[in-house]
Amino acid sequence: MVRDGRPDGVDLVAEWKIADAHWYGYFGNVTTINRTLMRLDPSKHEVRSLDQEWSVTWAGGTPRLTLATRYARGQINKKSYSATFTRDEQGKLVKESQRTFSTGELKPPMEEAVTGAGWTWRGLVIGKL
Repeated sequence: MVRDGRPDGVDLVAEWKIADAHWYGYFGNVTTINRTLMRLDPSKHEVRSLDQEWSVTWAGGTPRLTLATRYARGQINKKSYSATFTRDEQGKLVKESQRTFSTGELKPPMEEAVTGAGWTWRGLVIGKL
């Protein structure tokens, strides 16, 4: 979701809303929240971006979020993969399900929209957004 970033002190915020009870069964009891903060500079036709990531733990039978102490900031490119396997009638391992997540799939559509409009996308590692 891309939303108004004024409550966060920026122009736009893109976030992966995994902090929703709907995703509890998909991600299990530990996951992350990923956000890209964006500030627009019309004088330079530039969008500056900064990524944030928080560790999240689901607590109890009813999902509740508790933020852990782990936090990352900069340009984050993270991939995760998990799979479950079972054995078939012959005892052979068979993949039952797989899940993937890549932060690299989140930003390219935003970058393409910005550069397609003739603006520059500038990903910051450090410094003020």
